Amino acid sequence: VRDLRRAGFSDTMIEALRGDTLERSRPTYKVVDTCAAEFEAATPYYYSCWEEETESAAVDARTSLVIGSGPIRIGQGIEFDYCSVHAAWSLRQAGVRAVLVNSNP
Repeated sequence: VRDLRRAGFSDTMIEALRGDTLERSRPTYKVVDTCAAEFEAATPYYYSCWEEETESAAVDARTSLVIGSGPIRIGQGIEFDYCSVHAAWSLRQAGVRAVLVNSNP
């Protein structure tokens, strides 16, 4: 099942192929090394995957989700990313931890 999930099959598709019901599971999260291992990044970036171990940790802090606008395309203005960043900055100033989620395949 894990191999099918890694290949991009949804749980619904896997259930149809197998003819049974799957136990629901959640993806794990790995850290993107944006600093080439020279030093620890101040703002970690994560990606989701279907591995055994996760590199993220739950945080016991007031947190808000900022949903990004998706991938930036050639010719598209940068105002969408600008809005996400400024929303995160405003939340930080208000004492709220911001988590930005964006789909950038």
